[in-house]
Amino acid sequence: MPSPNPRLCVFGDSHMAAIKAAINENLVDTSGIDIEFWGNVGRRFRFLTWRNDRIEPLDTYTAHRFSKFNEKNRTVLSSEDFDMILFSGCRLALYKLFPELLHRYRTPSEWISSGVERQIIADFLRNFPPYQFACNFAKQGNAVPIFAPISFNTDGFESTIPAKYSAAKKATKANRTRIWRIVEDLMREDGVMLLPQDETTVVHGCQTKPIYAVENYLEIADATHKNAKYGALVLEETLNRLRKL
Repeated sequence: MPSPNPRLCVFGDSHMAAIKAAINENLVDTSGIDIEFWGNVGRRFRFLTWRNDRIEPLDTYTAHRFSKFNEKNRTVLSSEDFDMILFSGCRLALYKLFPELLHRYRTPSEWISSGVERQIIADFLRNFPPYQFACNFAKQGNAVPIFAPISFNTDGFESTIPAKYSAAKKATKANRTRIWRIVEDLMREDGVMLLPQDETTVVHGCQTKPIYAVENYLEIADATHKNAKYGALVLEETLNRLRKL
């Protein structure tokens, strides 16, 4: 018999590990929800395509790599099997836009119009294959796609905010919210939900507090990946939205 529980698929790249860790450490109440994972490291995303109204690997090796992390050994991802699909990371590096946009907004001499800002973000999103997958799922009307882009780099890495965009370090919550609202509006037009980065995790304009970094992040020079505490925030908000469908 099919389960009566809401069904969630966590589809992601290596950032999916933070969500998996949150479940393993019992940081989130997942009772009453059926959760599956389908994903692999980011470089394997180059070998995924939209075909036959679903996400399919381009070769047998990639199909095996994705099925390995799914309890039902799925080699493809179809929307009719779920109520919600969380795109976790999925190579969507929106965080790379924030330093420049925040800097320009806070620097009158380098200001750009809201229309130009919106177009920059729209082009970044809509030309990106994994985001196109989410849009395609939205058109099908089965599972609700919800996107949690890759988080801001962990604080402590000089390259995160280039010197030419230094004003971004002083950006406020209101400044960030302004950008997130543009992203949210664009995604809403495409039928995709946005999960913006939780404000409690942000420091120094557009960086993530080290408490959410992976272990030994400085030693291994990993500014990108986050730990179970961060994954718990993403998963908890996802489940809140799923339970309201």
